[in-house]
Parts: sequence; structure tokens; C-alpha cells
Amino acid sequence: MGRVGELSGGERRCPGLETSARMRLGRQRAAFDALPTGEAKARLMALMLARAEELLSVNPEAADVLLEFLPEADRSRLLSDFFGGS
Repeated sequence: MGRVGELSGGERRCPGLETSARMRLGRQRAAFDALPTGEAKARLMALMLARAEELLSVNPEAADVLLEFLPEADRSRLLSDFFGGS
């Protein structure tokens, strides 16, 4: 389950799926981190965050897919704002 599911009170999956999900997340985040630092990467991240924010209320699973690629601080900030956390 992604971060959105955790914050919205979703069900927990079986441990085997959590392990494979962690592996998938690691690969996705490594792929994003491997992008060259610069204006294009910053713009891509801003667009992904904006789209994820649009999707949170209508399709949280789709938002979660986008957020899986992004740095934790950015994901946490967006989700905290959306769910009214501190």
C-alpha cells in the first residue's frame, strides 16, 4: 500500500506484498534520483506533484503512483497539506 493508503486509513497488505512494494519503490525512487539535477528535473517534479494533488480527491491510487517516484520530503509535505496534518 502506498503512502496515500496509509494516511487515508487503508488496509494493510500481507508482508510478502509489502516487501515487493518496498523493492519497487526503491527502484522507482532510484530512477528519479538518477535524473540529472537541473531545471528539467525540478519542472518534472513540480508537474508530478501538481498532478498528484489534483488526483488525490478523485483517484488516490493514481496520485500514489506518481508520488512513489518523488523524494519523501515533497511527498510528505503534499500529503500533510492535503490531509490537514501538521
